[in-house]
Formats: sequence, structure tokens, C-alpha cells
Amino acid sequence: MTIHKNGEWTDNEVIEDKAYKNIQELKISEMATGLILTANRRCEAHLDGGSQASTTNDKSVLWGFKWHTKKNLCRVRLMCVDGKTPIVPEGHGTARIPANDAEEHVPMKCCYTPPDIPNFILSPNSFKPPLGKHCNGCTLECNDDKKTFQFTVNHKKRKSGLLLLFGTTRGGLCYTRSAVPPMPTTEGTAEMSFDAAEQGGNLGGRRSSEELASA
Repeated sequence: MTIHKNGEWTDNEVIEDKAYKNIQELKISEMATGLILTANRRCEAHLDGGSQASTTNDKSVLWGFKWHTKKNLCRVRLMCVDGKTPIVPEGHGTARIPANDAEEHVPMKCCYTPPDIPNFILSPNSFKPPLGKHCNGCTLECNDDKKTFQFTVNHKKRKSGLLLLFGTTRGGLCYTRSAVPPMPTTEGTAEMSFDAAEQGGNLGGRRSSEELASA
């Protein structure tokens, strides 16, 4: 662009400069939006009706994560659909999946299995323990037009006790809303045990961040 002798921009040049700036801001905004969507989708889980256990390849979504060691051996063996060598999880923790209930999430045990199972997969069976003996099966309803689904874990005695999850469908697969991430790591949360994390997400009552940190 050309600057006049008096050092001022012409009207056309000012408009062109603003247009260039707007384009740059739009590109930055698109990049940021893309990163946010990617991050959110990373925490979405595939609800797989054929899976018998919940697994993830990203331990950053797990509360109270624990590695399996020689002193803390893993007794779980997972078998993929191809029926080949069993997969031994490297660790475990608690995943918290958003739900329309009093606690706003459902806590569930989840195995850490990189790189053997490179996905975040939820088993319908993992939603049953929170209701215990009151669990009366699960139902899945999909809306192909809106590309959404509703997953319900029924309560034997009362409707108010059921668990209700909503999500989206992509390519015929069901994906939950993004899992609730763990609290920022502090001296207290870093040492939080798996049991404490599970109790912190217990449907019987919510605990504050301070209570969880001191668990």
C-alpha cells in the first residue's frame, strides 16, 4: 500500500487494510475453533453395545489414575473382536460421563489401553454399577434425522432414579458428550486413590473440590 506525502492513508487504503486484518482474525478464529472442536471430540466416548469393558487410550480423562505394576498387577484381560492375543491394560481410573441426573455425570471404571485399543470406548455395562441391584436394564434410542441418541439406564423402583445420557451419532456410531476432565493436578489430587475418585463421583452425594483434594 502507498502512503501519501502527508503520511495519511487514503480511504481505499484504510478499507483494504481493515479487510486484510479481518481476514487474518477470521483465520485465527477458525484455527482456534478447530482446536477446541478437536479437543472436545478427543474427550467424547464411543458408546459400544458390543463392548464388555470401558477403555481409553488417553489417561488425561481419568480421575485417580493408577498404573499397574508388579505390586499392583492387572487381573483384567481384554479380547478384541479379532480374537487374537489378549490385551492387558496398563492402568485404570474413573471416567465421568455427563448425564442428566442430580450429579450431572456418571462415574465409571475405565481401563487405560494404549496403543492396543486406540479409542475411548464405553461399555453399557459400566453404567450399571451406580444403580446396583436397582438397575433394570438399558435402552438406546437413536434419531437418524437429528443425528442424536438417548441412552437410558432404568431404575427398578422409580423413574427419578434412572440415568439419562444424550449424545450425537456419526457414521452410525454413538458418541457421548465430552467426559468431565480431572481437576488440575495438585499435591492432593496427584495422590488421590482410585477408590477416593470413585467415591467422589458416587451418585449418593456430591463432594466439593476441596473435599476431593483432601481425600
